[in-house]
Amino acid sequence: MYSSPLAETSAKRTFRALKCVLISSSDVFYEIFCENKDTDTIDVPDIFPEAFENMLRYIYTDEIDVTVEDALATMKCAEQYDLPPLAGHCLDSILRDLHASDQNCLRHLEKALTLAFAGDSVLENCWHYVDVHCEKILKSEQFNELPLTTLRMILAG
Repeated sequence: MYSSPLAETSAKRTFRALKCVLISSSDVFYEIFCENKDTDTIDVPDIFPEAFENMLRYIYTDEIDVTVEDALATMKCAEQYDLPPLAGHCLDSILRDLHASDQNCLRHLEKALTLAFAGDSVLENCWHYVDVHCEKILKSEQFNELPLTTLRMILAG
């Protein structure tokens, strides 16, 4: 049994998975379960349940079905558990969506900053989009709704 308590807005969820499947899919799980062979449960407090569920679905089915809304959190999860194909698919999904509109760019920028995301390519692409479309973004409704810290970062440029 694998528990994933979530951030402030979500309740704790429990996922069931086979150790042997997890160990065979990721060196990170291998290390977790080999360090403590008696471990049957792990807590993953820094991962959103939806992202963990997406990762488990990928591990079990080798299929990637991630919504744009969950892509960044799933990418963070995939990177944390060393699943490059899943992380790559999430990045592709984010980048396609990012360039679709100013609103999408600001949404992904805010999520990346909120998650303290280490995915440089997501932040780089967001900042590049902001630079290229600066005037349009400054005039957008979404710009006025950004938190003060993000506004300061954008204006500091």
